[in-house]
This record gives sequence, structure tokens and C-alpha cells, in this order.
Amino acid sequence: DLHVCDLLTVPPDPVAQRIVEMISEQTGYPPEMLDLDLDLEADLGIDTVKQAEFFAALRETFDISRREDLVLADYNTLAKVVQFIHDESRAGQPAVAESDVAGLPTSAVAGLIGASRPKLTLTAPPTAPPTAPPASPYPRRVPAPVLRPRIELCTPTGVAFAASMRVVVVGDRGKVGDSVARRLRARKVQVLMLQDAAPDAAAAQVETWLTEGAVDGVYFLPALDVEPPLEAMNLETWHAALDRRVKTLYTVMHALPGDVFLVCGTRMGGLHGYTAAGATAPLGGAVTGFAKAYAQERAAALVKAVDFAPESDDREIAAQLIEETLRDPAVVEVGRHGDQRFGIGLLEQPIAADLPLEPGAVFVVTGGAGGITVPIVVDLARASHGTFYLTGRAPLPDPANPDLARLQNDRDGLKRELAQRMIAAGRKPTPVKVERELAALEHAAAILTVLEDVRRAGGTAHYVACDVTDADAVARLLQEAERAEGRVDVILHAAGIERSRRLEDKTPEEFERVFAVKADGAFNLLKAMGNLARAPQAVIGFSSVAARFGNAGQSDYSAANDLLCKLLSALRTTHPDIKALALDWSAWAEVGMASRGSIPRIMRRAGIEMLQPEVAAPLVRRELLSGGPGGEVVLAGDLGLLTAPRTQDGGLDMARANAALTAGYPPHVMLSHVTGLDLYRGITLEAELDPQSEPFLRDHALKGIPVLPGVMGIEGFSVAAQYIASALCSDGEGFRVTGFEDIRFLTALKFYRKAPRRIVWRVLIAREASRLVARVTLESTRAHKSGREEHTLHFSGRVCLEPLPVQEADVPLARPPVWNGAATVDAEAIYRLYFHGPAFRVLDGVQRVGDRILGRLQTALPPATSQGQPLAVTPRLLELCFQTAGIWEAGVTGFLGLPASIEQLVLYEREVDGSPIYAEVNPMLSQDNRPCFDARVVDAQGHLYLELKGYRTSPFPGTIDSALLQPLRALVEGEGA
Repeated sequence: DLHVCDLLTVPPDPVAQRIVEMISEQTGYPPEMLDLDLDLEADLGIDTVKQAEFFAALRETFDISRREDLVLADYNTLAKVVQFIHDESRAGQPAVAESDVAGLPTSAVAGLIGASRPKLTLTAPPTAPPTAPPASPYPRRVPAPVLRPRIELCTPTGVAFAASMRVVVVGDRGKVGDSVARRLRARKVQVLMLQDAAPDAAAAQVETWLTEGAVDGVYFLPALDVEPPLEAMNLETWHAALDRRVKTLYTVMHALPGDVFLVCGTRMGGLHGYTAAGATAPLGGAVTGFAKAYAQERAAALVKAVDFAPESDDREIAAQLIEETLRDPAVVEVGRHGDQRFGIGLLEQPIAADLPLEPGAVFVVTGGAGGITVPIVVDLARASHGTFYLTGRAPLPDPANPDLARLQNDRDGLKRELAQRMIAAGRKPTPVKVERELAALEHAAAILTVLEDVRRAGGTAHYVACDVTDADAVARLLQEAERAEGRVDVILHAAGIERSRRLEDKTPEEFERVFAVKADGAFNLLKAMGNLARAPQAVIGFSSVAARFGNAGQSDYSAANDLLCKLLSALRTTHPDIKALALDWSAWAEVGMASRGSIPRIMRRAGIEMLQPEVAAPLVRRELLSGGPGGEVVLAGDLGLLTAPRTQDGGLDMARANAALTAGYPPHVMLSHVTGLDLYRGITLEAELDPQSEPFLRDHALKGIPVLPGVMGIEGFSVAAQYIASALCSDGEGFRVTGFEDIRFLTALKFYRKAPRRIVWRVLIAREASRLVARVTLESTRAHKSGREEHTLHFSGRVCLEPLPVQEADVPLARPPVWNGAATVDAEAIYRLYFHGPAFRVLDGVQRVGDRILGRLQTALPPATSQGQPLAVTPRLLELCFQTAGIWEAGVTGFLGLPASIEQLVLYEREVDGSPIYAEVNPMLSQDNRPCFDARVVDAQGHLYLELKGYRTSPFPGTIDSALLQPLRALVEGEGA
């Protein structure tokens, strides 16, 4: 039980002491926890690459020369490292196995490829992309439909229909309300029907019902009626449509006490407008925004906003609304699309390249003279040198007003002066009245400041007093800008007010005032935009995380902002040439509504990160220039409680889910059982792998440590995605896997001391465009002897799914490879170099054919799994590509390459029929001058099995004996066929 701290006592060993300090700094463990016999990798979590870096640091610290024959695995404990330093120092020739080839320098690799291998033609790297948009520390997230389990696999909501229940049904103009009422009455529920009622009439009726008894729930269905197109509406019909939807909804729920359940129906397309076509009935967004805020205020109540396609049958809608009432309490937004259910999750999505605006662009910005809009406008002015028409409700202030200067230099004195003026005018001064006048002066000063800031940034600024709820004023604003500038390029709707108050305390007047600025302002802008001679290039709406997630006290604000998001979503169909962006902002620090009072403290308590203005302001420019065709983007840091699960189990009945998983699909070595569901992270599955029993682990060991092969990770991706989509989330015939994208091999999954390990798959299946794509990760958690748990993300990737049955497409025959008498590296030479055992000795030989490398599949391979079960993606055919590419890379660089990433993998369903099979590998240079590969697997008849694009490796630490490299170098340098 000797500790290093004991070793350092008498006599002190400065070498050991320094090494302990270095290990402590690297791992975070205090020195007294560092036993001499702890394994650097297995116990301390210092993997091979980090060990190489550590030895490089030791070489520099102790002035030890590099030693080429050093093997890191020989110095796997702290005691051995200490002894190594002493031995090398006594020998007078300190040496270290840096083996710190955490990667050859790119110049070295490029030189080897280009200079010493001139006969091998390489594809030139593509043209460099345009200048990158502003970098951001905040993730870029977009809302997207994510697959939910079938309703019968979900947990009960707690709503149980009974004869004692009284439920309000606010009907649509179709037949859904009547059908819901019949189904409720069949369950002995007393139905309180409210048909086509205006807000005032609804308030009176609810008050009457409450005198007769409590109300248990509400079905709100007016948003199932598809409203006329925006072009066909005027302000009067717009208000009438919203009154039936959100104003009546507010009135009913405002009047009902307690945790009354609320189930709303909308008809925005079945996926809440998150499709290429956008929302089909965007006014439903006001209803979903309200529902999400109500769910935040009444956490104990069941709240659902269920969206349907326009063509959905009324009776089927009614049946599904009843289903949603009884099961799955974990989600508020539900989409019903075909035989599938969707929630709305968040996907991290990289920025896309796009064309910049014309120089000197013309911007019209509502709410542009205050709050968060100011730093954004200044950033846009600096980048575009454009012209800005900034609006606010107040008139343009007089710069010569002496109160403005005094506000800056003597605020307290001005406050006293304002009070004296009120007394002189016969008014009684109060702190509220004085602060109101000070606020008006501060707003006036802000208007003058932003105009000057825009000018200093290189732009031209105009201020126009405009109330965005006034349709005529908005029309004049756009006409004035177009008349003066010849065009309007960007409309940015940032105007908005917010008054946080819980629903029961929020007056109709306050609800109307908050809702109208954002909602009527958007309507007026979009209507006036139609009168421009040339449509703008972009329309940007400033929304809020309150629209995406709802927020307590903000039912009006959430409703208005989600309506804005859906209006901009609908522009994808009506104005596909306009980039329509809805930006869901989190709270800003220092500026804006959320920077005042107790809100920052509340945000910190909720774990919500406030955006820093200097970082957040350029995000609008990034989205405008590089955000692709548009859509809704959440601009936020950590979201804290906003993404916390509503229920601990995620709404999934684990017993039912596991029974469904095993009912229709055979057991698979990479999967065992479902353990969890989270709206934003997906479904979790677990399995335990034992290297003592599984050939694919036993025959894939580095330095005696079994390592999960990357190709078996891809196998796990495939079965996890297919099983979840087919067995848990579909009532139809299921899905098949057609390919993979963006596969990343991040950290090796090792089985230390050959002990079993538990692995975790997380699968989030989202609808992207018209297809389903599963985002899959492989993770693990391992407890160290210290008690610390280490959570590791090993692999990640995207799995493309296609519904069954599939209309089989004819795969064209490829040109069959030619295996000839040219110089061949045979299997014996290959597996003196590679570490693979029999189950993964897939290469019979490798040849060079022109500019390509050809690897032939070994026949009669032993089973890869203990059960000999069929595998989904024929991982050994993929391994054939990896190993063939690896032979070429070792011949060029002198180092082995381990799988690092794959851009795309396409599968073709074809049985291996005994015909000779080959991997045809095309080596290339990537943009950073490192090797990358395209490959395909094809048989002697020209039948394709898979195609691989953009395969890249990372160098394995350690050098290769020159004798083992000789046949590989000869292969690479040879003429080929």
C-alpha cells in the first residue's frame, strides 16, 4: 500500500516529486491518491496519445534525448515511469519514447506523398470555402421534429376519464369538436361545449359553468381551422382570426382555477411547421406558444399542443387527441404525421455557406433604437456600411434638450429637478412618476446614441417614429425607405414589450398590449412588404426562448413570439425567394429587458446562461449571411431548466418498450435493453460486451487490450437506429438503414484487464427535409479506483433511414476490378504488421492498380460474434476498406492510421454470394494536406456492396519496424497495373 507521498518522505526524491506533480496536474488527482501501481490508462484515464504527450513533457523537463526503440506500454505505471527517468539519467543517455506521433506534421505527410511518391496521382483539394462567419462560443441549435415512441408504449398522463369529470370543448368549425365530445360522453364525462364564441362570450359562459362545479380540463380546437392566406386578410379579419384562437384561449384559461388540463389542436402540417414547406396554418403558432407558457406555469397539469396535417380526417384527429390526453406526459408539442408521433427537439446544426448581401444594403428595423437591437444594428453597419431606417414609438428627440446632457452628468440632480417641476405644475410627484419621465429621457438619449453609433460604424441612419401596430404607419415606413433608397433589402422586426405576470393576474388589456406589438407588427410588415416593387432579400424576426419553450408569466409574450416564428415559417411556401429567419434569443446580459432587476439572478438560479452582447450581436450577421435558406434558430448558451425533462422517465414505459424491442426483432450483441428517453437527447439503450466471449473483441486487441472495432460501432449505430425507429416508433412496416453520414471515431473503447464493459447508445431520430436521420452516439462510464467516474463519448454519427417497403432501385453495375500479377502484399506480410486476430484478418492481399489500391477479401473467415448472428452492415466489408487504406498509408508515411472519421457511407442491399470481393481505395489529400480516402466494395461481377467517401485516419503512436514497412513502400512506389 505504498503511496508516492511515502516515497517522497525520507529521503526526498525530487524526480519522483516532480513526476507526481505533473501527473497530478494532468489528472486532477491530489498526490496522496497516486498509488505507484495505478495503471496510467486503465486507472488514471491517461490514454495512449496523452501518454505520448506526457513523455514528451518528461523529455523536456529532465533533458532526456529521444529513444526510437521505446515502447510506451512498458511504462504503464507511475513507479515504472519514475524508475525509467532514474535509469536513463544513470545511463547518461536519457531517452524517451515520445512515440508522440499524436500526428505527423502536416508538412511531413504532404512531403512524403508529394515528393517521394511522384508516380501516385492524387486528387487536388477542393477550392477553399468562403470566409468563415463570425465564430461563436454558443452552440447553433435549430428546432426539429424528433421521433416519439408509439402512444401505447408511453406512460399514463394521470388523466383518467370518469363520470365525475367536467371538460370544456371549445370547438372548431369542422367536426373534430363534435367527435371529441361524443368520445368523452361515451366515457361518461360531462361535456361543456363552447362553439365559435368570442372572448367576451367565452368569459361569461365559463363563469356560469364554474358556479355549477369545477372544470377538470379543456380541449381547445379553433386552430384546427385553416385560416385564409395572409394576402387575403386585412387587419380586421386578422384580429377576428386571432380572437377565435389565442384571445378566447387566454379568456378561458384565465378564468379557470387550478391545474386544469389543456389539449389544443392545430393544423400547421403535422410537424408544427418544421418542414421545407413551412406552417400551413401559421396562426396556430399563437396557440402553441400560449400552451407552452401555460405548461411552465402549471407544472402539475397535462398540457399538449397536437399538430395535424391539413388533410387529416376529423374523426382520426379526435381519436388521437383522446390518445394524447391519456398517455405521454413528457412533451407539450406533439406532431402527428402519418403513423408516427413527433416531439420538437433541438439539433445542433453547423452554419451553411451562403452569398453575402449587396454592398450598402438597406435595412428597415422596428424597435431599432433600444435594447439588444442597438449592438446588432451597429455590428451590421460596421460590416455592410448600409443604410438603416430605425423605428420607435417616440418622436425624434431634440439633441439640444439640456435635460439629456444633465441625464448623463447629473442624474440625481435631474431627478430632483423633475420633482420640482411637477410641484410647480400642480402635480404631486411620486417616485414612479419621476422614474417614468427619466425613462423617457433615457430612451430619447438612446435614440440619439444609436444614430451616432451607426454613423461612426460607417452606416447611414434615419429615425422614423412609427407605431408598428398601425398598419398605415408601417406601410408609409416601407414606402419611404424604398422611395429614398430604391429598394429594401432586409426587414428586421425587433419591436416588442414584455410584462411578466402569471396568467391569473394578467388582465385582458395587458395581454392585448403585449401580444399586439409583436403579432400585429409582424402582420403589418408582411402585408406592407407585398407592396414593394422588389421583395426584400431577407425578413428577420426577433423571437425568444419563451416562444420555443414557454415561460411562466409570459403567456402573451410566448404566444406572440411563437406566432411570429410560424408566420416566417409559412413564407417558405408563399415567398421562397426570401430568406425568412426567426431568432429565438435567450436573455442578454447588460442590455435588454432581461438585464434589469432580479432577472439575472433568476436566470443564474435556473442554470440559463445570459448572452454577452459583444459575442451575441454578430450572430445576426452570421445567420443573415450564412444561415442557409432560413428557418428558426435558437441563439442561447446553456439552457438550464428550459430543457429539463417534464417527467423522470421521459414518458416511456420501459417494460412495454423492451417487450416491443424484442418482439419483432432478433437479439443483437450490440444491444440489450432500453433504459431512458429524453426529448433533447433521444432514447438510451445499453448492452454489456465481454471480450472473453466475443471474437470481434478478442481478435481486435492493442498491446493485449481488447478494443471495440470502429466497424462494430457502425454496426451498433445501424441496429440501434433501425430497432428504435421500427419497433418503438412506427405502426407500419418499419425502416431500413440506407447509409451513414459524419461518422466520428473520437475515443477508443478499451476493455482493460479483459473485463466486460457496459456501453450506452443514445439515439435521437429527427425528420430532416423529407427523411428520417438518427443521430447516434456510443458512450460509456467507468469508475476509477479513486471513486471518480469517467464519462466518455467514443463514437458519433448520423444514420439515414428509409421506410419499408422500399421500391428497389436498380444499382448500376460498376467496372469490375482487375486482380492481376502485379506486386502484391500478401496476408502474411499484412498481419505481421496489423494487430488483428482471425475474425478480422479480412485481407487476402493488396495490390496497386494505377492510382488506386485494391484489397481482396479473405474467404472462410470465422464468425465475428459468439452467437454467429447475422450483422446489419457487413462490418467486415467496411473493415476491408479500412485495412486496404491503412496499408497504403503505412507505406507512404511509415505510421499506422486508426479510423478517425467518415463523411459518408452508402449501403446497397446485396447478399455475399461467393464471388471474389474487393475494396477499391482511392487515396487523396484533404484541405489540411493529410491523407483521406474514397473507397467502394465491389465484386468480380461489378456488383456494389458499399461506397465510402471522405475516410480519414489519425496516426497510431509508435513507429513501425523498417522490415515490416519494406513491402508496403514497394507497393506504393511501384508502377501498378
